[in-house]
Amino acid sequence: MEHTYIAREQDKNIIADYKKRFEAETLEALVESYNRQVKCGIVGVHQQALYLIALKKEFKERLKESPVYLLQHILGLVGPIEVVDGNIGIKGIKLQGKPVCRQRQALILIIGIDPRAEVLNLDPAEKGRISSTFNFQCVILTSQN
Repeated sequence: MEHTYIAREQDKNIIADYKKRFEAETLEALVESYNRQVKCGIVGVHQQALYLIALKKEFKERLKESPVYLLQHILGLVGPIEVVDGNIGIKGIKLQGKPVCRQRQALILIIGIDPRAEVLNLDPAEKGRISSTFNFQCVILTSQN
C-alpha cells in the first residue's frame, strides 16, 4: 500500500491539526486509527496522506518508530500492528532479541529508486543477486509459526 505524496503549501497546518488530536489519544487508540487505514488501504486521496503523516509523527514522537513510512515521496504502511508490552509490533511476527531463524526467515529489502520505491521479498540465499548500485535497507524478521 503506497501513495506518492507531493507536499502542498497548506499541508503543514492540516498535519499539525491532526497531530494535535492524536496527542490526546492513548497508544491503543492510535493503533486502532492506524489499523483502520490498513484495512481500507491507501486510496490515493491527499487528505488521507496528511492524516497518515500526522500519525507517523505521533508514533515517532512517542515510540521512536512508526508503522507509516515516507521514503523520498512514497508514503506507505507496513500492515496491521498491535500493542506489545507498551510498544508496537507487526501482527503475527514475534521477535525475540537477535533475529534467529527457527522455522521461517524473510529478508525484506527496501530499495529507494526515484520517483518510486520498490519492496522486494527475497530468500536470504538470493541476496547476492542485488546490484550494489542501489541504496538499500535490510531488515531480517523471523516468525515462529
